[in-house]
Amino acid sequence: MSRALTGAALLVSSLVATAAPAARAQQHPPPALYVQPPPPGDLPLPPPRCIHGWQSKLFFTRDHSEIADSSAEQILDLSAREALACKPVSIDVAGYSDSGEGTAISLARARSVQAALVKRGVSAALLTLSDFGTSRPVSPPPDVRNRRVTMTFTYP
Repeated sequence: MSRALTGAALLVSSLVATAAPAARAQQHPPPALYVQPPPPGDLPLPPPRCIHGWQSKLFFTRDHSEIADSSAEQILDLSAREALACKPVSIDVAGYSDSGEGTAISLARARSVQAALVKRGVSAALLTLSDFGTSRPVSPPPDVRNRRVTMTFTYP
């Protein structure tokens, strides 16, 4: 009889043990172990670098000078933040193009980036435009890396 009682006591104690955590979980939920990351457009920007000669680049689709995607917008946000926090003497905005595009598109790209930086609060007086067209390819054409604008920061 003691065996039956012991088995019944074990059954009751196991039922109490399994019910107790569930009751406690309803009263106090466990802390979240997984935190969902923010959406890509809301990622925090790294701190400004303030390094002489710091350079950022934007790439463009063939025959276009519009800033079209969110990654380019983030690069412009970072560049404007760099300019506003570090007070450079000048920022050279240089446009480049791929073979067959001509030089007009590289200047249009540089002007597009200039306008975007001014819109973000960067003084137009800091910005100098350069147009290199197809004269300085970084890889054999056709290549997206040739269709770019670079922003080079100069500090005192």
